[in-house]
Amino acid sequence: MHSYNRIDRASSGINQENHDKKEAEQPSGDLYPNKKKSSPISEINFAMNKISGNTRPNKDMEVEIRPKRSRRRQLLNNLFDVLAIAATAIIFGLIYLLAKPSPRGFFCDDTSIRYPIKPDTIPMWLLGVYGGLGPVIIFCIVEIWVVRPFDCGRRSNLNNIKRRRIDYLKTILQTIFLFGLGIATCFLITEVGKRTIGRLRPYYLTLCNPNWANIECTKTILSFSGPVSVPQYITNHNCNETVLDKDLREARLSFPSGHASYSTFAFVFLFVII
Repeated sequence: MHSYNRIDRASSGINQENHDKKEAEQPSGDLYPNKKKSSPISEINFAMNKISGNTRPNKDMEVEIRPKRSRRRQLLNNLFDVLAIAATAIIFGLIYLLAKPSPRGFFCDDTSIRYPIKPDTIPMWLLGVYGGLGPVIIFCIVEIWVVRPFDCGRRSNLNNIKRRRIDYLKTILQTIFLFGLGIATCFLITEVGKRTIGRLRPYYLTLCNPNWANIECTKTILSFSGPVSVPQYITNHNCNETVLDKDLREARLSFPSGHASYSTFAFVFLFVII
């Protein structure tokens, strides 16, 4: 009898536990049991933000806004590059046309400025060709190898090829803009240096051909050992009247060399980019 009572009590306990589990598993009256209930304060803050217009846009609007911002930023960068190049070129032109080189004299026995007049070994147009077009062509070839804007016999997605071509053109244009800005800055710094230093070119005395009879090249002074002839630094002299002012101004712009500075910048820039 005792064993039967134990079995009955055990079975009734199991039934009671199953009944409690079923009641716990039954859905309550709430339609969204897993939803977190927001506090009244958070709902009030959301309503106030919505009224004031301080709500965040959805993801679709963010996706549409990002390309517009990137395009606008890229256009502003390109516009800034163009304006910087134009401003530098204008300043260079004003200095080249209006600024005069610093006056600098010479000694009569200075043979470094008595050389005959000869044309440039490398004309400026030839320097512009190999120093300007040469790096640009190398840029294009290197970027073709890096970006690979063409199919080249490989199985590639058409959209991927189009995107790579666009990236290739963007990279080339940005590099050319930067290269042009560097060239303009290089010419500007070189021209400022020429006007500031005013060093005479090797053919200055040949071009100037001053009236030596009116120039006192030496001055005799007395010393303990007797009279001594001291060379004089000539700053006040008049050149031949047949010489043009433009040629005389150019004869005072020997240093720094425009050919050397331009070619050095072009190939240092090419070395850094590659």
